[in-house]
Amino acid sequence: MAKKREVWDAVDENGELLGFDLYRDEWGKKPIPEGAHHRVVEIFTVTKQGEVLCTQRDPKKRIFALKWEVTGGSVVKGEKPLAGAVRELREETGIVKQPEELTFLLRLTHGPTVFYVYAATVESADIPITLQANETIDYKFLPYDKFCDFIQSKAFAASLRERFPAYQNALETYVKQVLKDATCKK
Repeated sequence: MAKKREVWDAVDENGELLGFDLYRDEWGKKPIPEGAHHRVVEIFTVTKQGEVLCTQRDPKKRIFALKWEVTGGSVVKGEKPLAGAVRELREETGIVKQPEELTFLLRLTHGPTVFYVYAATVESADIPITLQANETIDYKFLPYDKFCDFIQSKAFAASLRERFPAYQNALETYVKQVLKDATCKK
């Protein structure tokens, strides 16, 4: 059975539809039309204790094999970024959240990609995680300060390490709010 071809909506640098498609299997092999980008979501999963979920990429992955990352992936054709974030979180970790349970942190255009960054809160690091076959092989929750150190290491996917300074203030604000909310509810 032939593998289904993954299709993406081409968007401009602001994430607006351009009216044509891009194809995952051509990405990096053919020139991207001038001004065209594709959308990717990244989701930072944070416990009420301020720990951040990291997953390790499968060794068979073509890019960043065995590197650590946060949950994320491409938004497919016809899908809105928030729906893509909910889907990727469920597929890669087994964590099921409703759209209103994700917090939009920011949008960042970096090269030919428009990143939509979200955060989700979970009760604790004891929640069951179901890793997606052929995507991830391991996971860990790290306290926020240790996560910030870890993301700067060579063990982490370089592309996210490069973008993280643009995300850091928004994520730190989110983590502080989660900790405050957890303290207030005790």
